[in-house]
Amino acid sequence: MALTPRELEMIKNTDVVGHITREAAAIKAAADARGDSFYFMPTVSHAENGVYANVYEYERSMALDEYSDVHKEKRGYRPRKDMSNLTLEGIEALTLAFFPDDEACESSGHDVDDYRLDYLTSLQLPIEFLAASGSRPRSS
Repeated sequence: MALTPRELEMIKNTDVVGHITREAAAIKAAADARGDSFYFMPTVSHAENGVYANVYEYERSMALDEYSDVHKEKRGYRPRKDMSNLTLEGIEALTLAFFPDDEACESSGHDVDDYRLDYLTSLQLPIEFLAASGSRPRSS
């Protein structure tokens, strides 16, 4: 299980409460900017209780939850395979694989960004990853 530099940086960061607090502030700012009246916020309760040793463990846990939710939505049931050996980026790639590719979207009349951009943005990946994925920001 080789970790990427991004994942290694997350392992070094043990300020999980601070990470979640900053993440929540960014979510709130984005929701306020869009005029959203309802949105979900991450909570620090598990981090305060020491459930996560570092930001990597927290983000990997959130990615597993996201994968499980998308799997259930797309296939009708929760995943049953052992994912304990997957890295954070491996889980993110599995989740992203549920979203249609450019060709499938074009043939159905949908824009690929409608399916992928929200997910990619939620990962808070560097812009280089977003560009490499073939997605581009939607114009407002």
